[in-house]
Amino acid sequence: MPRNYKRIPQQMRQDAPGVVDDLASFALSRVATRKVYTSPANPKPDVTLRLLESVMDRSHEAHRAVVSQMLETGISPEAIADIYIPEVARQMGTEWEADVSGFAQVTLGSYRLQVLLRDLDEIWDTGFSGIGVDTRNLVRVMTVPGAQHTLGASVVSTQLRRLGCSVRLQVGRSDADDDSQNGPDRCDAIFISASRSDPLGGVAVLIAGLRGDAMDPPPIVLGGTLLDAVENAKTATGADFVTLDPVAALEFCGIMPTLRVGQ
Repeated sequence: MPRNYKRIPQQMRQDAPGVVDDLASFALSRVATRKVYTSPANPKPDVTLRLLESVMDRSHEAHRAVVSQMLETGISPEAIADIYIPEVARQMGTEWEADVSGFAQVTLGSYRLQVLLRDLDEIWDTGFSGIGVDTRNLVRVMTVPGAQHTLGASVVSTQLRRLGCSVRLQVGRSDADDDSQNGPDRCDAIFISASRSDPLGGVAVLIAGLRGDAMDPPPIVLGGTLLDAVENAKTATGADFVTLDPVAALEFCGIMPTLRVGQ
């Protein structure tokens, strides 16, 4: 399916930094270099191209069919989530910036990649049968309120689950919107995925609010493409720790990672 639809004005591309940040500058893909994925470390170009074409196809199920074929040929679900999906996201962002693909196609592709991540998430053993008390560490993964980028947070959520954590993904909501019993003082860590397009002040306000609302606040870890754009993001935002590595983040929070991937 050709992707050189109507040319997108340069100004429109500049007005949608959230989409570009989440795709072209997918910094969270770098966490795949440590302990979280299975081989191969480098995606096969032909397989990547098939997945790229499928997530931007008119068919509602083409992307799922391609992933099924990948699994049948021996590509692990971990490699699809940690290697192929970030690579497809990077290529979609490149096509967007080069005016090869339109906004609607890139947005649809990003949504479908998140659907695939949710599908893959069901494959992995969570370490909890649903019977009795869940003894896993609970990690909240958040984005800044109003943020449009969610793919990075979705990827890190799947990685944390495979590292033995219970994860609650909270996208685009402030802590004040949280009406559950698992507030910031009831979880073991809070991970915030922030994009270069997120206002630095907004990140700092979110972190200050999370810390101020808890009697004994958990460690707050900041990651995402914001780290590439801001010098000394830890001081600028008030985060306890900044990193793109989920294993290092868990270790900082005093949580022992338990790798749950197929070998």
